Amino acid sequence: MTSSQAPKFEKLDRLEAKISRAVEKFAELEAARRTLQEKNEKTEGQLRELRLHNNELSKQIFELKTAKTERPVGLVEEKKILNKIDRMLEKFGELQI
Repeated sequence: MTSSQAPKFEKLDRLEAKISRAVEKFAELEAARRTLQEKNEKTEGQLRELRLHNNELSKQIFELKTAKTERPVGLVEEKKILNKIDRMLEKFGELQI
């Protein structure tokens, strides 16, 4: 090999190294994408469950607010119940679903 051929192979070696690094980076990014996709699917499942639970709680709150009790509730008890319901609604609102 002559000295004029050496630079040609150096360029080829550098290109090969760059391609190798690019392939490694691509593999890393692909693995990260798969991990994020799995996390996203898990989070979406949790969100669906929370929305279902949210609907159930909303129905229960509505039923509690509109239900007629068989025995009359005293004014003090009624205020306590309404305060509890309001606190539950506030906590429920904090979920921001």
